[in-house]
Amino acid sequence: MEVRRATVSDAAALTEVVRAAYAPFRAAGLRLPEVEAGIAEAITDAPVWVAVEGAAIIGGVIVRHSDTSTMVENLAVHPDASGKGVGRRLLQAIEQWAQQLGLPGLHLATHVDMAATIAFYRHLGWHEVGREGAKLYLAKTLNENDP
Repeated sequence: MEVRRATVSDAAALTEVVRAAYAPFRAAGLRLPEVEAGIAEAITDAPVWVAVEGAAIIGGVIVRHSDTSTMVENLAVHPDASGKGVGRRLLQAIEQWAQQLGLPGLHLATHVDMAATIAFYRHLGWHEVGREGAKLYLAKTLNENDP
């Protein structure tokens, strides 16, 4: 498996990965935003990485970065690649990128009923920083010397 920065030519395949990754949650009745919309624009406007196995994109992560915040907007792994360390590798790539920029940490929001997803992030050192309705906010400190 290779993790690399996404290109616009990856947009259609990454959109399908995102759709497949969230399908089980939607089938279980969770009301989720339309996270598969705007993937091509995200690749153009934001840092996006993809995990590739052979010629197939099996996962991706979109990051929104500003002067005040670095947010993991979407992390998705195709269900066929679940349990193979794809999500971990994608997060390692963005953590390395963020550390190279000297960023103090990362933030994200997930659904409170996505227990396995929350456990995954906690296992990787993320901690809860708040809740709002069905959203659970998590953060990970990258540079311990920063506030």
